[in-house]
Amino acid sequence: MQHTTGGSTVATRVHVDFELPTHVSAKLKAEAAREGRRQLVLALFKRGSCSAGVAAKTLGMRLAEFLELLKAEGLYYADDSEAAAVSDRRIVRAMKAHAKRRSRVA
Repeated sequence: MQHTTGGSTVATRVHVDFELPTHVSAKLKAEAAREGRRQLVLALFKRGSCSAGVAAKTLGMRLAEFLELLKAEGLYYADDSEAAAVSDRRIVRAMKAHAKRRSRVA
């Protein structure tokens, strides 16, 4: 996981160890490791321990890809930060202004 301290990004390595039967193929072991990483990051995100951006970066995804993953997992994401609220209000004002201009033309 990564976090920001004083403006710089700090990475922390987390090691999770679990056992698989010895007869499991290398391909299955790699898949289990990827799935374990994905489930851990999703669990941390769900409980609010990391942001969507950090979760996406940790999984090597773009934010849009992570949001699609959330959707596929039946999880929903809403950015309730003040910056998102300001952006949403700006978009709504622009849409209203556009609709008003269109109604004058029609």
